[in-house]
Amino acid sequence: MRVLTLPKNLDIGGTQLHAVDMAEEMSGRGVEVRVATEHGPLGGRLRSADIAPHPLAPTSFRAARLRTIRDHIRGFRPDVIHAYEVRAILEACLASAGSNTPVLGSILSTRVPWFLPESIPLTVGMPDLAEFTARWRTGEVSVLESPVNPDLPEPLALSSGDDWKHHNKTLVLVSRLVEPFKREAILRTISAMHELGRRGWRLMIVGDGPARVIYETAAEAVNEDVGQGTVYFTGAMLDPGPAIALAHVVVGNGVTVVRAASAQIPTVVVGREGFSRVVSLDSIEALSSHGFYGVGEGLAGTDPLSEQIEDAMNPNRESDVAAVAHALKGQYGRGSIGDKLEKNLIEASTGEPPTRWDLLRALARRQHYQVRRQRLAAKAKALGLQNEIASNYVFGRLRDLALPPAKPFTGANRKAS
Repeated sequence: MRVLTLPKNLDIGGTQLHAVDMAEEMSGRGVEVRVATEHGPLGGRLRSADIAPHPLAPTSFRAARLRTIRDHIRGFRPDVIHAYEVRAILEACLASAGSNTPVLGSILSTRVPWFLPESIPLTVGMPDLAEFTARWRTGEVSVLESPVNPDLPEPLALSSGDDWKHHNKTLVLVSRLVEPFKREAILRTISAMHELGRRGWRLMIVGDGPARVIYETAAEAVNEDVGQGTVYFTGAMLDPGPAIALAHVVVGNGVTVVRAASAQIPTVVVGREGFSRVVSLDSIEALSSHGFYGVGEGLAGTDPLSEQIEDAMNPNRESDVAAVAHALKGQYGRGSIGDKLEKNLIEASTGEPPTRWDLLRALARRQHYQVRRQRLAAKAKALGLQNEIASNYVFGRLRDLALPPAKPFTGANRKAS
């Protein structure tokens, strides 16, 4: 089987790592894989696996970019195109028109845009989202989680000479330093260090991004209050494993939390609107359904995060932490996720490409969505709304364009995993 994979890009991020992991896994199973996308740091990993990434122009929906994808379709003659996230899925559908090449789309974000072609099969990262999406899509929807590698490398050694290896209360947060969606989790964790720092904790933040200065400003306030070095930024890491290996507790959300928990490190999921929860046998099922993320009902008093972090490290939880690790290794191991994807690719390869009508309808809906989004963003700016408040205002009203109400994430009729 030949698969043309179109990742979002090859920058460091959860979706991109998923695409690279699965390209390596499928290639190891004898599938002929070709990856076409924009250049990025993860290209080296592909080349080390003898998968040469083919460059695409960085600007989407340009004729030259679509022509390049069409050239790959004609020359490589894939049995199926596997595209990640909205832009690549739409490009795959447009470029494959007239070629009779089917498309499999993968969405790892927390929303599935309603304007995507309804007939193509999709995978999503969360069971609850799959059930919700299956209500209104005609194409099949299945769950494809992000794979994790529980085998951690040697702990990180800092060039500054500051030895974290012998520190006994190290908290690690791995995240892209962006906003608005990462803002609350990162700022809550930094804020918790005002109290935790006085109890001997130190926080290492792994990642980079355009909002780094916002988080560094908050960290400076902690360092001035508690002591220099209480909060430390490493910058982006191609593999955050060495930093995770230092941790006594890992906080955050998504695949990093799963990787740490599967490596038998205590973890705390931090989401939005005050949500935070210790990963345990009691909470693992609900957290897994939501992609190890969560939305609360706001904080109505003292933030419980600092106490949850301390509780996560309680020695009495050792057996629970071990049991969680055992469960996650089976569910999120690369082999298990590879089995699911291989099955999805085989089934998708026997399907039909999106119809011309489905494509035209998708493009018209997307244009309507974009115009509506721009108008709402302008209105939010006129109202003086900023950051996450402005984002919630815009996306909350964009949900009105979806076919069903966007909440709650429940339902049935999705394809069994």
